[in-house]
Amino acid sequence: MPIRNGEGTGRFGRQLGVWLGAGLLALMSSADLACAQTLTILNKNVTSTSTVGFNLLNLGTSTTSGFKSSSTLTTGAGGGLPTPSGTEITKIVFAGSNNFPSGVYAGSTSGVAALPISIPGTSNLLNYLVAEGSSSNVGTVTISYSVPQTGLQILWGTIGAGDTLTVCSNTTCTGTAFATYTGSNLINSYGAVANQNAAITIKGLPGFSTIQMSDHNNNPAFEFLVGQPVPEPAGMAALGLGLAGLAVARRRAKKLVQKIPGTPIA
Repeated sequence: MPIRNGEGTGRFGRQLGVWLGAGLLALMSSADLACAQTLTILNKNVTSTSTVGFNLLNLGTSTTSGFKSSSTLTTGAGGGLPTPSGTEITKIVFAGSNNFPSGVYAGSTSGVAALPISIPGTSNLLNYLVAEGSSSNVGTVTISYSVPQTGLQILWGTIGAGDTLTVCSNTTCTGTAFATYTGSNLINSYGAVANQNAAITIKGLPGFSTIQMSDHNNNPAFEFLVGQPVPEPAGMAALGLGLAGLAVARRRAKKLVQKIPGTPIA
Protein backbone atom coordinates (compact mmCIF):
# COMPACT_ATOMS: atom_id res chain seq x y z
CA MET A 1 0.00 0.00 0.00
CA PRO A 2 1.49 3.38 -0.94
CA ILE A 3 2.17 5.81 1.88
CA ARG A 4 -0.14 8.82 1.67
CA ASN A 5 1.34 12.27 2.02
CA GLY A 6 2.09 12.93 5.73
CA GLU A 7 1.24 9.38 6.85
CA GLY A 8 4.88 8.24 6.96
CA THR A 9 5.92 11.28 8.94
CA GLY A 10 3.18 10.69 11.50
CA ARG A 11 4.07 7.03 11.86
CA PHE A 12 7.70 7.99 12.27
CA GLY A 13 6.79 10.51 14.97
CA ARG A 14 4.82 7.93 16.93
CA GLN A 15 7.61 5.34 16.72
CA LEU A 16 10.24 7.89 17.70
CA GLY A 17 8.14 8.89 20.70
CA VAL A 18 7.97 5.26 21.86
CA TRP A 19 11.75 4.83 21.56
CA LEU A 20 12.61 8.09 23.28
CA GLY A 21 10.04 7.45 26.00
CA ALA A 22 11.58 4.06 26.75
CA GLY A 23 15.06 5.55 26.89
CA LEU A 24 14.01 8.39 29.18
CA LEU A 25 12.15 5.96 31.45
CA ALA A 26 15.33 3.91 31.80
CA LEU A 27 17.29 7.04 32.64
CA MET A 28 14.74 8.16 35.25
CA SER A 29 14.60 4.71 36.82
CA SER A 30 18.37 4.47 37.01
CA ALA A 31 18.58 7.90 38.64
CA ASP A 32 16.09 6.79 41.30
CA LEU A 33 18.11 3.64 41.95
CA ALA A 34 21.38 5.53 42.19
CA CYS A 35 19.99 8.10 44.65
CA ALA A 36 18.17 5.75 47.04
CA GLN A 37 20.25 5.39 50.21
CA THR A 38 20.09 1.98 51.84
CA LEU A 39 21.78 0.64 54.98
CA THR A 40 21.87 -3.12 55.38
CA ILE A 41 23.15 -5.03 58.41
CA LEU A 42 24.67 -8.21 57.00
CA ASN A 43 25.50 -9.70 60.39
CA LYS A 44 24.37 -8.38 63.80
CA ASN A 45 26.91 -10.31 65.83
CA VAL A 46 30.21 -10.71 63.98
CA THR A 47 32.81 -12.61 65.98
CA SER A 48 35.50 -13.49 63.43
CA THR A 49 36.85 -12.52 60.02
CA SER A 50 35.06 -15.53 58.52
CA THR A 51 31.61 -14.08 59.26
CA VAL A 52 32.00 -10.47 58.07
CA GLY A 53 30.67 -10.92 54.53
CA PHE A 54 33.11 -8.57 52.77
CA ASN A 55 36.85 -7.94 52.58
CA LEU A 56 38.28 -5.72 55.32
CA LEU A 57 41.04 -3.16 54.90
CA ASN A 58 44.11 -5.01 56.13
CA LEU A 59 46.03 -3.01 58.76
CA GLY A 60 48.16 -5.95 59.78
CA THR A 61 48.28 -7.96 63.00
CA SER A 62 49.96 -7.87 66.38
CA THR A 63 50.89 -10.42 69.03
CA THR A 64 50.19 -8.07 71.95
CA SER A 65 47.09 -6.09 72.93
CA GLY A 66 46.96 -2.32 73.25
CA PHE A 67 47.45 1.00 71.51
CA LYS A 68 49.78 0.90 68.49
CA SER A 69 49.91 4.32 66.83
CA SER A 70 48.05 7.58 66.20
CA SER A 71 50.30 8.65 63.32
CA THR A 72 48.56 9.52 60.05
CA LEU A 73 48.36 6.52 57.73
CA THR A 74 49.01 7.01 54.00
CA THR A 75 49.61 4.82 50.98
CA GLY A 76 53.10 4.22 49.62
CA ALA A 77 56.35 3.06 51.16
CA GLY A 78 56.27 3.36 54.94
CA GLY A 79 52.83 4.99 54.98
CA GLY A 80 51.09 2.18 56.80
CA LEU A 81 48.26 1.56 54.35
CA PRO A 82 48.41 -1.60 52.24
CA THR A 83 49.39 -1.45 48.58
CA PRO A 84 47.89 -2.39 46.18
CA SER A 85 44.97 -3.64 48.32
CA GLY A 86 42.80 -0.73 49.47
CA THR A 87 44.62 1.89 47.42
CA GLU A 88 41.40 3.87 46.97
CA ILE A 89 41.82 4.83 50.63
CA THR A 90 44.68 7.32 50.56
CA LYS A 91 44.82 8.70 54.11
CA ILE A 92 43.58 8.02 57.65
CA VAL A 93 43.94 10.81 60.24
CA PHE A 94 43.33 10.51 64.01
CA ALA A 95 42.32 13.12 66.60
CA GLY A 96 41.09 12.98 70.19
CA SER A 97 42.12 12.53 73.81
CA ASN A 98 45.78 12.61 74.86
CA ASN A 99 45.31 10.02 77.61
CA PHE A 100 43.63 7.45 75.38
CA PRO A 101 44.24 8.63 71.83
CA SER A 102 42.36 7.68 68.69
CA GLY A 103 44.46 5.44 66.51
CA VAL A 104 45.33 1.86 65.61
CA TYR A 105 44.79 -0.74 68.34
CA ALA A 106 45.13 -4.51 68.66
CA GLY A 107 43.37 -6.85 71.05
CA SER A 108 41.53 -5.30 74.00
CA THR A 109 42.63 -2.52 76.33
CA SER A 110 40.73 -2.38 79.63
CA GLY A 111 38.60 0.76 79.90
CA VAL A 112 39.59 1.96 76.42
CA ALA A 113 38.92 -0.35 73.48
CA ALA A 114 37.54 -3.84 72.91
CA LEU A 115 38.70 -6.21 70.17
CA PRO A 116 35.88 -6.22 67.58
CA ILE A 117 36.94 -9.35 65.70
CA SER A 118 39.27 -12.35 65.79
CA ILE A 119 41.13 -14.35 63.16
CA PRO A 120 40.15 -18.04 63.23
CA GLY A 121 42.96 -20.53 63.72
CA THR A 122 45.64 -18.06 64.83
CA SER A 123 46.78 -16.32 67.99
CA ASN A 124 47.55 -13.11 66.07
CA LEU A 125 45.41 -10.07 66.86
CA LEU A 126 43.91 -8.10 63.97
CA ASN A 127 44.75 -4.39 64.09
CA TYR A 128 41.70 -2.11 63.99
CA LEU A 129 40.80 1.60 64.11
CA VAL A 130 39.52 3.41 67.21
CA ALA A 131 37.90 6.83 67.65
CA GLU A 132 38.46 7.63 71.32
CA GLY A 133 37.05 10.79 72.90
CA SER A 134 36.85 12.26 76.38
CA SER A 135 34.56 14.56 78.34
CA SER A 136 36.23 17.57 76.69
CA ASN A 137 37.40 16.18 73.33
CA VAL A 138 35.62 14.48 70.47
CA GLY A 139 37.70 11.56 69.22
CA THR A 140 37.71 11.16 65.42
CA VAL A 141 39.10 8.97 62.66
CA THR A 142 38.90 10.63 59.23
CA ILE A 143 39.32 8.52 56.09
CA SER A 144 40.00 9.97 52.62
CA TYR A 145 39.46 8.27 49.24
CA SER A 146 41.27 8.93 45.98
CA VAL A 147 38.09 8.72 43.89
CA PRO A 148 34.45 9.49 44.80
CA GLN A 149 32.59 6.58 46.41
CA THR A 150 28.85 5.81 46.37
CA GLY A 151 28.90 3.06 48.98
CA LEU A 152 30.61 2.01 52.16
CA GLN A 153 31.26 -1.24 54.02
CA ILE A 154 32.19 -1.17 57.71
CA LEU A 155 32.66 -3.59 60.57
CA TRP A 156 31.10 -1.50 63.38
CA GLY A 157 32.56 -2.84 66.64
CA THR A 158 30.76 -2.93 70.00
CA ILE A 159 28.00 -0.53 68.91
CA GLY A 160 27.47 2.27 71.42
CA ALA A 161 25.04 5.19 71.47
CA GLY A 162 27.90 7.70 71.27
CA ASP A 163 29.31 6.30 68.01
CA THR A 164 28.76 8.46 64.93
CA LEU A 165 29.54 7.77 61.26
CA THR A 166 29.46 10.84 59.02
CA VAL A 167 29.58 10.65 55.23
CA CYS A 168 31.09 14.04 54.48
CA SER A 169 30.16 16.43 51.68
CA ASN A 170 33.67 17.95 51.69
CA THR A 171 37.21 16.99 52.66
CA THR A 172 37.08 18.81 56.02
CA CYS A 173 33.81 17.16 57.15
CA THR A 174 32.19 20.53 57.88
CA GLY A 175 28.75 21.82 56.97
CA THR A 176 25.83 19.62 55.94
CA ALA A 177 26.76 15.95 55.63
CA PHE A 178 25.57 13.60 52.90
CA ALA A 179 24.49 11.15 55.61
CA THR A 180 24.94 10.59 59.36
CA TYR A 181 24.45 7.33 61.24
CA THR A 182 24.69 6.91 65.01
CA GLY A 183 24.89 3.87 67.25
CA SER A 184 21.44 4.72 68.62
CA ASN A 185 20.08 4.94 65.06
CA LEU A 186 21.43 1.48 64.20
CA ILE A 187 19.95 -0.04 67.35
CA ASN A 188 16.55 1.66 67.21
CA SER A 189 15.94 1.75 63.45
CA TYR A 190 17.92 -1.12 61.95
CA GLY A 191 17.81 -3.79 64.63
CA ALA A 192 21.49 -3.76 65.59
CA VAL A 193 22.42 -5.03 69.05
CA ALA A 194 24.12 -2.74 71.58
CA ASN A 195 27.74 -3.67 72.33
CA GLN A 196 27.81 -6.27 69.55
CA ASN A 197 29.84 -6.10 66.33
CA ALA A 198 27.85 -5.55 63.12
CA ALA A 199 28.86 -5.90 59.48
CA ILE A 200 27.15 -3.07 57.60
CA THR A 201 26.80 -2.06 53.94
CA ILE A 202 25.58 1.39 52.89
CA LYS A 203 24.75 2.07 49.22
CA GLY A 204 23.20 4.77 47.03
CA LEU A 205 25.17 7.70 48.52
CA PRO A 206 26.13 10.82 46.59
CA GLY A 207 29.77 10.65 45.50
CA PHE A 208 31.87 11.26 48.62
CA SER A 209 35.63 11.33 49.18
CA THR A 210 35.75 11.55 53.00
CA ILE A 211 34.10 9.80 55.95
CA GLN A 212 34.56 10.42 59.65
CA MET A 213 33.96 8.16 62.64
CA SER A 214 33.64 9.92 65.99
CA ASP A 215 33.12 9.18 69.69
CA HIS A 216 31.50 11.95 71.72
CA ASN A 217 31.29 10.63 75.25
CA ASN A 218 34.23 8.29 75.85
CA ASN A 219 31.81 5.49 76.76
CA PRO A 220 32.48 3.38 74.83
CA ALA A 221 35.10 4.07 72.17
CA PHE A 222 34.16 3.58 68.51
CA GLU A 223 36.08 0.51 67.29
CA PHE A 224 35.79 -0.41 63.61
CA LEU A 225 37.37 -1.55 60.36
CA VAL A 226 36.28 -0.42 56.90
CA GLY A 227 35.80 -2.76 53.97
CA GLN A 228 37.15 -2.51 50.47
CA PRO A 229 35.30 -0.04 48.21
CA VAL A 230 31.72 -1.03 47.36
CA PRO A 231 31.00 -2.01 43.71
CA GLU A 232 28.94 0.48 41.71
CA PRO A 233 25.20 0.09 42.42
CA ALA A 234 22.81 -1.49 39.92
CA GLY A 235 21.44 1.96 39.16
CA MET A 236 24.68 2.94 37.47
CA ALA A 237 24.39 -0.06 35.17
CA ALA A 238 20.78 0.88 34.42
CA LEU A 239 21.92 4.41 33.65
CA GLY A 240 24.34 3.01 31.10
CA LEU A 241 21.55 0.93 29.55
CA GLY A 242 19.32 3.99 29.39
CA LEU A 243 21.96 5.98 27.54
CA ALA A 244 22.56 3.06 25.20
CA GLY A 245 18.81 2.87 24.55
CA LEU A 246 18.68 6.52 23.56
CA ALA A 247 21.62 6.02 21.20
CA VAL A 248 19.86 3.05 19.52
CA ALA A 249 16.64 5.07 19.23
CA ARG A 250 18.52 7.91 17.53
CA ARG A 251 20.10 5.55 14.97
CA ARG A 252 16.76 3.89 14.19
CA ALA A 253 15.06 7.23 13.87
CA LYS A 254 17.68 8.39 11.36
CA LYS A 255 17.21 5.25 9.26
CA LEU A 256 13.42 5.66 9.31
CA VAL A 257 13.69 9.28 8.20
CA GLN A 258 15.82 8.21 5.25
CA LYS A 259 13.10 5.72 4.13
CA ILE A 260 10.28 8.32 4.04
CA PRO A 261 9.80 9.61 0.49
CA GLY A 262 10.70 13.23 0.04
CA THR A 263 12.48 13.52 3.39
CA PRO A 264 15.96 15.06 3.16
CA ILE A 265 18.79 12.94 4.62
CA ALA A 266 20.50 14.64 7.62
